[in-house]
Amino acid sequence: MEMWNNPKWPGIPEVNASADYKISKSKTTLSVFWKYFGQRPVFLMQSDGALARFSNESFSMMDASLQQPILKDRIALTLGARNLLDVTNVRSVMTGAAHNGGGDGQSPVGMGTTYYVKLNITFK
Repeated sequence: MEMWNNPKWPGIPEVNASADYKISKSKTTLSVFWKYFGQRPVFLMQSDGALARFSNESFSMMDASLQQPILKDRIALTLGARNLLDVTNVRSVMTGAAHNGGGDGQSPVGMGTTYYVKLNITFK
């Protein structure tokens, strides 16, 4: 496996950002989270034992939540959504493989948008 003898592992760029906005009167907090995933290598073993290298395209993910304290801050109710951009697959391109049989395809990266409810109770 030539790749292991002369590894060329590129840096994988990632950028994170988050923001919170609090409404003082109601103590409600709106939070937004964003993450950028740069192009990244993926290695797969083919049926003949050869190692194939793919490159996944870059993509972004975004989550958001709304938190509301209740009963003198003893209970916090959070409503949220993950993967608001609904990213499920990204384009994958085969690079540098000995048996390149037409290597453009899709790689799964997420389940699509999901929603959740969270309840925190603090006992004092």
